[in-house]
Amino acid sequence: MPSTIDTRPALAAIDEKRVLDLEQRSIRIPSSTFEEGNIADLYAEYMSGIGFEVEMQQVIHPFDPKQKSRQPIGRLKGSGGGPTLLINGHMDPGVEMSGWTVDPYGAKFEDGWIWGMGAHDDKGGCVAAICALEAIVRSGTHLRGDVLMTPVIAHKLGGAGTPVGRRGRRRFGQFRLVRCN
Repeated sequence: MPSTIDTRPALAAIDEKRVLDLEQRSIRIPSSTFEEGNIADLYAEYMSGIGFEVEMQQVIHPFDPKQKSRQPIGRLKGSGGGPTLLINGHMDPGVEMSGWTVDPYGAKFEDGWIWGMGAHDDKGGCVAAICALEAIVRSGTHLRGDVLMTPVIAHKLGGAGTPVGRRGRRRFGQFRLVRCN
């Protein structure tokens, strides 16, 4: 029989104001494919501030080796003995289109909704995952396995920054994967 985990402490530690603030800060940063450096810095700083070990990984454009960008890899260390979980989302917005009736980088919050470029695909997913992990840390919950948070670049170029498959397994060992979008 699987053990039951009490999620109440982590749920109680979610700070809605911090979630909204990080989402709005994310939306206000333009992050087209291979132009994600500023949002990568934001997420790296945030994850470091909540206790993650963070490294910045350089990614080379798959079709233009002169073009480079960066992405953070955050590791929340577990106590040992548990599986590693890799949470993966992307920092470049899913579709960049014209015709907005609000400023796409204004991060307008109204009636419980947030409006802006990438709010749901996939900055919202990255923010939700980072803030959920923050709640786990703030609640004092100890995980056995490590959690890797990988907000990656260039999902529109075949996931150039995604550390999965053979490449990721060589680097991180065996892991279970959760995709944000």
